[in-house]
Amino acid sequence: MLGLFRKIRMNIVLKNKAGNYFRYALGEIVLVVIGILIALQINTWNETRKAKQFERIMLHEIYLNLKDDIVTFKMLDQRVTAGDQAIKQIIKLLASDQAVQLEQATQQKLDQLLSDSTVAYLFSYNRGAFDALKSSGIEKVQNDELRSRLVFHYDYSLPRVKELIQITNNEITRQADTELAWRLFNYKIKDDGEGNLGVYMDSYKGDDYKSQQLLRFIKRHQNRIGHFRFRLSRILPNAEALLQELEQVLAQELEINN
Repeated sequence: MLGLFRKIRMNIVLKNKAGNYFRYALGEIVLVVIGILIALQINTWNETRKAKQFERIMLHEIYLNLKDDIVTFKMLDQRVTAGDQAIKQIIKLLASDQAVQLEQATQQKLDQLLSDSTVAYLFSYNRGAFDALKSSGIEKVQNDELRSRLVFHYDYSLPRVKELIQITNNEITRQADTELAWRLFNYKIKDDGEGNLGVYMDSYKGDDYKSQQLLRFIKRHQNRIGHFRFRLSRILPNAEALLQELEQVLAQELEINN
């Protein structure tokens, strides 16, 4: 295109017989400047397109990570709820029978409930896609509100919940609970219900189901389960709201591109 402009300009100069090289040189400079500006505009457009494409890919990856996290959180919530219900039934059974020694059927039910209430809980999540985006520049997320929510969720909310759960469920506490459990309960090899064999708590060793040791054991697990459930009740709705916002942003991007 620049070559065509040059030919047209040269023809005009020759016809007019101006021989004005100054105008010719000025025209060359103008053409070069126009060419540079066009090239810069095309380069800027390409960079913007690449940035938008990268943002869309990373937000989709975060969306998938978050979706998996929510499934994990819901499974944890079901287990914690089951443990909480088991603890409540234990307390109800013990409170309803004033006798220290219980009937055999009641003892068996309590043994099962005690086993159900002592399942271990592990809080984990996947922040791989968010960290990849963050290392490349979190400012690439152009939606200010979404960017703030992502940073709050992954850099504050989730780490804080994990830290608080670890404080409640630290190594010293777990060790103390394990040692107390070994003193109070019999263990045996059982199927976990999914075809996997393992050593699990089976039955209470003593006859006194209202002993201070056992009640203290129940209380510790009640506190641990209650704390875990409280934290999950806060994090799960926030994660679901963030997932919905990501869905809306990605849907809008798809409409624009189509």
